[in-house]
Order: sequence, then C-alpha cells, then structure tokens
Amino acid sequence: MAPSSTPTLVSSSARLGGILALAERSERYRELDGRLEARESLVVAEATAGGRAFAWSALVAQGGRNVALIAPGEDRARRWRAELAGWLGDDRVLLFPERESMPFEASAPSASAVHQRLLTLWRLATTQSPIAVVAASNVTCSKHDCPSAKQSPTSTSRPCRWSARRR
Repeated sequence: MAPSSTPTLVSSSARLGGILALAERSERYRELDGRLEARESLVVAEATAGGRAFAWSALVAQGGRNVALIAPGEDRARRWRAELAGWLGDDRVLLFPERESMPFEASAPSASAVHQRLLTLWRLATTQSPIAVVAASNVTCSKHDCPSAKQSPTSTSRPCRWSARRR
C-alpha cells in the first residue's frame, strides 16, 4: 500500500500544556490566583522567566481567565509570546503589535500592522476559551501619559508599572 500523499493535520495544542495542571498544587500559585481574583495590584519580578511563563500560562489554562501581559518593549513582548505559546499553544497566545506612528502623526500605519491589531482585538472579543495577550508598554501608554515615564523621562528601559496593573 502506497503512503498517503495528503498531509495530516497537526494539533496546535502545546507540548507542555499537561504540566499546567500541577500549578494548583503550589501555594504560591494559589496566592497569585487569589490576589488576581481580589483585583489586587500585582508585580511578579522575583520569579525566573520560565517560572513567570508557567504561572501566567496556568492562569489561562487552569484559572480559566484571559490574561494581558505588558512587556517593557516589543522584543520582550515577542519573546514572552513565544514562551507562553510553548505552554498554551500558538492559538491561545496573541501578540498585540505596537503602533508604528504616534497617535497624532500625519503618517498612516501600515495595513499589516492595522490588520494584526484588529485581528487580535477580534479574537479577544470572540474566543470561547481563555487566551493570553502580550503587548509592549508603548502600546498602552506613551512617555507623555505614563506616570513612571513622567518621573524619569530619560529612562527607556524601565517598564510602565501604571499600565501593568490589573483593574
């Protein structure tokens, strides 16, 4: 019998996704989930990058909630998106790209950037399962409206803590 020439569909589920069920055994994870449920301010800085990716992914997969992560820059946002996709799968992690121009600038953004931003918003509004959205801090605020940028206008590497709070 000759091998089939039709390609087989590969599931988009994450290879590491099954491990996320173990998160609920952790006291730290339950504390994190409880603080988010109580809508408290949250900064996770002490954990390693892999630990943060695991925790955020568990909040989506096990906690059943949408999670928005604000990265300090576009490169870091892309890296965080790739880390979360390893746990959740590509279809459950969206990147909200930064704007290419300032809001009142005369030049128009590219069609592909506008398309990607609208697609991300549409997916967020219509998806039935929880997802993670990763964006760079300059998507949510600029140096003119961000309180942490007003305190230190020359700093470009510090993330905007104002936009990272869950409301």
